[in-house]
Amino acid sequence: MSKFSIPEFFRPKNGVYFWMTIWPLAAFVGTWFILKFQNLIEHKAAMLWMTGLALASAVLGMVFAIPKILSAEPDSSKQQNTRKLLQENTNLFQISDWLTKTIVGAGLVEMKSIPSYVLKVATRMSEGIALKGNVLGARSFCAGIIVYALSMGFIVGYLITRLIINRILDDQ
Repeated sequence: MSKFSIPEFFRPKNGVYFWMTIWPLAAFVGTWFILKFQNLIEHKAAMLWMTGLALASAVLGMVFAIPKILSAEPDSSKQQNTRKLLQENTNLFQISDWLTKTIVGAGLVEMKSIPSYVLKVATRMSEGIALKGNVLGARSFCAGIIVYALSMGFIVGYLITRLIINRILDDQ
């Protein structure tokens, strides 16, 4: 019987990758149990909403966490290093920087309308997934799902990009 071994890249260094996989999984399972055993909303539809919101905000978290690549130029005074260096294509990094500035600027300008927008989305969400006509209680629950999923998705996307994707870019 062959022994399964984890590739070196996926082995935890000081527990970072272990916690990066366990924390989102534990949050997802815990939320599933909360949604499964409550009587306000249909739990399958709520999990679908939560997953979609978390994935959308994870993409946003990744945009905020894309690193800049600084390339070291060879010292021109030394003649031994005469080969040409390839310069990285920084279009993705420039777009990420531009999007980050635009999103932060628009977010600061529209900060006052965010709570009313969350309540509008929660109202529409609760109308579709409320059980037994309890739309008012379901609306509060849906607003909590929206805030939780957006926060969790953003944090997970940001941390995955900063801790794992940065390591991949550093190795190349």
